[in-house]
Amino acid sequence: MNWAKVWAGDGNASTAQDWARSLGLHLTDLDPDNNLTLALPSGGSLTLFRRQHGTQFEQALTVTWKMRAHRASENSAVIEQALAAWTGYYEAAVGALGSPEREPRVDVVGDTGPAALFKPTDGPALFELRVNRATGMTEGARPGSASIRVLIHPA
Repeated sequence: MNWAKVWAGDGNASTAQDWARSLGLHLTDLDPDNNLTLALPSGGSLTLFRRQHGTQFEQALTVTWKMRAHRASENSAVIEQALAAWTGYYEAAVGALGSPEREPRVDVVGDTGPAALFKPTDGPALFELRVNRATGMTEGARPGSASIRVLIHPA
């Protein structure tokens, strides 16, 4: 991905579809705030969030794994599966991006799980790999969900 081009934004000089094509991607959604969701060759999607009232982007997000509990009693199993999946995604990120800025804690309590920040020396992007849990999931009051997300920021 040409992150320098992504962070520069589309400048509203062409249609969002044309700009996405210039990145080699396909636009799948343009929300009311003009944030773009693009189809990735892997089959996933990437959402680009604009700076407020601007033509530049300040963050990108892709969800690489997700699971939802059907009953509140399944919440702990969903959290365990997310933490187990995290290991593989973390190892893949280290292989692709190098060592993180600091080793992530995996015993985090509450609504967020482990997170790792990667700062490749050869690119204009920071990559944050994190486990996200639905609010209140650890209390078990209602069924929840967990996901593994990659947030990408300008370097």
